Amino acid sequence: MAQKKSRKNGGRTGWLAVRVILRVALGVLLIVLLAEAAQSAYAFGYSVFTSEAMEEAPGKDVVVTVTEGMSDRQVGKLLESKGLIRDSLVFTIQCKVYGYEIYPGSYVFNTSQTVTEMVEKMSEEPETEEEDSSFLPEDTSASESSQEAESSGEE
Repeated sequence: MAQKKSRKNGGRTGWLAVRVILRVALGVLLIVLLAEAAQSAYAFGYSVFTSEAMEEAPGKDVVVTVTEGMSDRQVGKLLESKGLIRDSLVFTIQCKVYGYEIYPGSYVFNTSQTVTEMVEKMSEEPETEEEDSSFLPEDTSASESSQEAESSGEE
């Protein structure tokens, strides 16, 4: 009878050891996964708030056309496909965080430009026709100045 009792206790001790080992292994795995997640989150956050160029100067020029109605995400994917940025999601988040509004148009960027330089250029409001005529004197209308130009051209 004493032998039966020791077998039971030996079996319990073995299972207890296995459970402890599994819990320790699970704890270590959890710590490693949390450390990896923290490192990835830091790297992502760092890339959102810093701006690095894809290449050293002089780089190469790339033409990008942003059409009406393109979202920040679509513009980011376009820039990424052209080799101007590393991550379109970082670009999208930068646009949201800094409040940039991207205007449609054709832009020439260089691979040595930073993301911040590119997004600032695309967020500059394009000049309108009214702004182009801002060099006219206040008392002269655009139609008067065009008539003057026509009459001076006939002489």
